[in-house]
Amino acid sequence: MKNEDYRQSLEKIISGNSQVRQQAVENLINANDKKISKLLIPEFKNENREVRAAILNVLRKTVNEDVVQVLINALEEKDKDIIMGAAIELGRIKDKRAMPYLMKTHKKSKDFDVQLAAIWAYDPGGRDWAGGELIPESFAYCAACSKGLTPFPVAGGSWSGTMVEYMNMPQIEPHHGLVCEGCQKIFCPVCLGNKATELGVREFVCIECGYKPIKKIFR
Repeated sequence: MKNEDYRQSLEKIISGNSQVRQQAVENLINANDKKISKLLIPEFKNENREVRAAILNVLRKTVNEDVVQVLINALEEKDKDIIMGAAIELGRIKDKRAMPYLMKTHKKSKDFDVQLAAIWAYDPGGRDWAGGELIPESFAYCAACSKGLTPFPVAGGSWSGTMVEYMNMPQIEPHHGLVCEGCQKIFCPVCLGNKATELGVREFVCIECGYKPIKKIFR
């Protein structure tokens, strides 16, 4: 990709709809060019939460010193999904500069999911947590909005869709994910719900490939 192509992709991230934005993110990630970060970092201050999340999704694939600092700064965001995404990526990068900031995030946050992501980031081996549960080793990002997703805490593969099973299982939260068995991409239930509403259907349809119904839960 040329510099002009990078700028066009950035414009799509800033002003496009969710599908256009996601395609632009994938184009920039596939370019695998570290100089992209110089173009994106200034835009991380954008007021649109979805734009910041999309930019973060690209930056986490183009690691350099500037990107690490952006991820550290993102821990101060008010949006919990962006904080979780930044914490998880800092844990994967394992840059020692991030350690005190991750510990601070863990201590000051009152949100369990943020605490979980932060403690996993600075102790990815899995520290004992409340109730004796271990920190999950696998996290993911919604393929549509880029927010961080945590595994559903119950064993099994797919939700059958029956009301009986639904009433006897923990509630699926916005930070959980569902896996498309067509393209294998993971989406949050919020994005899938918005797509179903847009299509006027009562089942989850893959935003990327159109596969339906999506019932497999990310664990």
